[in-house]
Amino acid sequence: MSTAVYGHTPGESLECMSLAIELRKEEHIDPHTRKVVLRVGFKLGGGIDQDPARAPYQYPDNGIYVTYIEPDSPADRAGLRRHDKILRVRERASRESTVSAKSAQQDVQGENLNDFVACLSAGGKLKQHAEHDNVRRPERQINKFTRFTDKNRFNNAVLFSQGSVDLQPEEKGDTTYIHASKIPCPGGALILSQAPMKHTLVDFYRLIWQQKVNTIVTLVNLENKEDCFPYFERKAGKKTTQRGRFRVRTVAVRAEGKSIVNYELKIENYLEKKENKMRVLNVISILGWEPDQTFDVKVIVAAIHSAEALKRIGPQIDNGKDAPMLIHGCSGIRRTGVFALAYIFSKQILGTREINLIGVIEQVRMVRYGVLRKKAMFFFLLEIVIALMAETGLVEPGSDDHLQAMATVRKMYSTVGEGRAGGRKKKSSAGRGGSKSAERTDKSETKTDYGDDDDDAEEGHGPEYDDKSATGKADKSEGGKRSPGKNKTIGSKEPRSRGRKK
Repeated sequence: MSTAVYGHTPGESLECMSLAIELRKEEHIDPHTRKVVLRVGFKLGGGIDQDPARAPYQYPDNGIYVTYIEPDSPADRAGLRRHDKILRVRERASRESTVSAKSAQQDVQGENLNDFVACLSAGGKLKQHAEHDNVRRPERQINKFTRFTDKNRFNNAVLFSQGSVDLQPEEKGDTTYIHASKIPCPGGALILSQAPMKHTLVDFYRLIWQQKVNTIVTLVNLENKEDCFPYFERKAGKKTTQRGRFRVRTVAVRAEGKSIVNYELKIENYLEKKENKMRVLNVISILGWEPDQTFDVKVIVAAIHSAEALKRIGPQIDNGKDAPMLIHGCSGIRRTGVFALAYIFSKQILGTREINLIGVIEQVRMVRYGVLRKKAMFFFLLEIVIALMAETGLVEPGSDDHLQAMATVRKMYSTVGEGRAGGRKKKSSAGRGGSKSAERTDKSETKTDYGDDDDDAEEGHGPEYDDKSATGKADKSEGGKRSPGKNKTIGSKEPRSRGRKK
């Protein structure tokens, strides 16, 4: 039992060990009289009143006094009287108590509030929460991709709305959509795009014209109309016209070794109202590089240097910035992603003599879906980076460090499983407005040398989609996964293709 100590007169006190004083809950306190009803049969009054209007009605010393005693209650039987002053309740001394009583809780050494806050902000929980928030992947939508399904080559090669390129309508029937993403890069942005189809050719020309592109790197076989509908003639002196809006004439063709061909084109926009209706367009075509395959590193490095030289001599856009460079393969994510990353790293090596490998890869993958989806492509990118470092003198060619780095990367290929045959279903190049588009298998993917039994992302750790179903068509050739549905999450990895192992 708690002990209540009260005094009948000043200086006099009486202890009643049998008197248990227990305050009721705070909501039972009368807010006007500030009198507390006790379970032992009496009421208290007095104390410090925060209301200045009630100050004259307080007891002189702001003490706590008995104001009412219920007859035949424990307080009455204990001899408690009105106006008795309560000195201590539950072993806590009141403000005017002369009885020294110390609570055991006061012996506990508490932490200073300032020290507590400083600890949190300096290196404690606040920092941990901030790091956790930074780890969380930003949400990415594909609402544009699902709205214009007829303009997409593949049902499962989605386009993130964040970082996508928007076209400006110029005529009735023009849309703002094209399957292309824009990535910042020193010396001019990079545009990663899928190859044009027959019914998206005008959109491809609009992309080139509106973004003021003067250099294109094409990684697809230009002879295959299904993988890339021809947007220029490959013989000098010939021209192609599209719907009376654009005309592209081939001025010159120059071969650079066996694997690179440079085309100089002139593109004309009939809808352009300004005097300058014609521009020079350079196309660098890399021959023989199949999707998801490694390639001759020297050819890639040479193509990077050619692209850089053409961009350097090309005109700048109106605001004084360098014009963007367009890179495309068939889907615009596999070879295109490797070349774009290698180009960015070459700019970093020349500019700062150091690279941010993981940071740049993460930024590109946040914008362009499916980049470096195979481990073999990541290893191939490392080979290109090492070659660029050796060429610029950052690493001495033929040195022990150089040879050891190359040997380590080549050894990584042995950790990659044998490639799987199969391909991604592709829409036919039929125009819009017809019946359901026929689907076929992209045979170029059946030549993959390096597969990936364990793709580069865990299930459920990829971007979140807040959108309607993409197409509703399943890509059975790549694991039978359907296009992303509403509120579904798709990871960074793409479905694996089914088929015989090579």
